[in-house]
Amino acid sequence: MELNVENVVGLIVTAVAEIVATAAVVAIVANAAAAAAVVVAAAIVDFDAGVGVDLDEIVAAVVDVVVAEVVVVVDYL
Repeated sequence: MELNVENVVGLIVTAVAEIVATAAVVAIVANAAAAAAVVVAAAIVDFDAGVGVDLDEIVAAVVDVVVAEVVVVVDYL
């Protein structure tokens, strides 16, 4: 590859795009983990209070928050 201004600018743009994509993935994972932790913590509080806890509902709630985070980031990109 010949090193000229166009190629250097192209490499910089590609690098920035990859950094943004990586940051988006990190954001998805961090936000989904935080939201899932809130759901699980609420289930633990309910369990400690003697309220019946349904594992299927917990899993569904975790999946919902993870999907919501993915949708938000994909819409942003």
